Amino acid sequence: MKPWRFRSYLLPGRDARDAIEVWLLTLPDEAQAHIVGQIQYSARLPIEWWEERHEYKRLTGELANLEALRFVVPEKVRRGQPAKEDHYRILGFSDLSKLEFTMLCGFQKLTGNWDYEEYGLIANDRRQEVLENRKKYSHFSNWLIDDE
Repeated sequence: MKPWRFRSYLLPGRDARDAIEVWLLTLPDEAQAHIVGQIQYSARLPIEWWEERHEYKRLTGELANLEALRFVVPEKVRRGQPAKEDHYRILGFSDLSKLEFTMLCGFQKLTGNWDYEEYGLIANDRRQEVLENRKKYSHFSNWLIDDE
């Protein structure tokens, strides 16, 4: 199977920064490594496997044109305290014919479905921009390339 390729939304402006990379760099190192590693691993698998592993979900309702990459990052266990997990999401959309997933918006899931309402609006707006002008509003996420 040909590997999946990942695109990222480019923030408007002269320097057109990668929105997902900008978001990712705000996260703890462990979360960054986990998210990048999971995406690199998933790139070699069919999208159905992502779903079976609970790392991917097609959204419904007003967000039905979006999909979510799902990440669960275990926090380091501290003596005497219960382990905690941090949940992160990247909203985007896939093109099965090209094996491309365009990442639009990343966030830490804190308040259940309310997070989707806020970030889903952003992702839907960005999706529309990408569909209207893919070259202006997205690029291949070279920071994800695994040279192995």
